[in-house]
Amino acid sequence: MPVEVMVDGHAVPATWDYEQPAVQVGCVVVRTGTLDPVPGAQCTSVTVTPTGDFGGIGQRVRQMQMSFAASGYQTDGSQQIVFTVDLSTVSSVPADFQWDGAGVIAGSFLPLAGYSCRDLPTFSARAPTWAAMNSAYLELHERGATDPVCGPR
Repeated sequence: MPVEVMVDGHAVPATWDYEQPAVQVGCVVVRTGTLDPVPGAQCTSVTVTPTGDFGGIGQRVRQMQMSFAASGYQTDGSQQIVFTVDLSTVSSVPADFQWDGAGVIAGSFLPLAGYSCRDLPTFSARAPTWAAMNSAYLELHERGATDPVCGPR
């Protein structure tokens, strides 16, 4: 992507190299719809467990359960868990999985503003706090994910 640098309205020749930051895997309990941490509430880890898979190369689907180790949260809808995981590290996801065009379908998760499927295999979203007492289901689709929770590509 070309970059233009303007100083006081004048174009200045410049180059720029983007280095993607390291993925910060983890979770935090926040007030619903915000990124404001809830005092006294903690989320210490996210666990992704494979539960099934089907489809051939280019159309593979990986089914998973996601659980959260959390404490001090409320389940009255006033709080959510914001999380980030690296789906490429899940044991059922093959090394040749085609991330370009992939999507995640998960009825229990809500999109996180600014995140899109382009960011896969890093997956970030909002989970209801009840997911800390249970686990929440998701599907990783290599292609053709209808209504993906991770937003448009």
